[in-house]
Amino acid sequence: MKYLTSSQILTTPALGWGFLLHGAKMNLQQVSDQLIDTSMQLLPARMDSAQARVMLLAIGLQESRFTHTHQIGGPAHGYWQFESGGGTKAL
Repeated sequence: MKYLTSSQILTTPALGWGFLLHGAKMNLQQVSDQLIDTSMQLLPARMDSAQARVMLLAIGLQESRFTHTHQIGGPAHGYWQFESGGGTKAL
């Protein structure tokens, strides 16, 4: 199986999904620039890698397609669908 790099994901027109952030349509480049880049600036530099960025994009696409900040019929919140008391409780 061939895997795409983060730059291929962000620049491939066939993957030009649109996403919503506070009512504004976003594409993957905007998700990367406005959400992931901003988040990475809050973390130690050693945590920023192409693999981490691709993982964040993949999880966000799987969990919400970056369209829902509240889980449909469930308790999770945010594009990555975190649950209060869930797996990130200790973080």
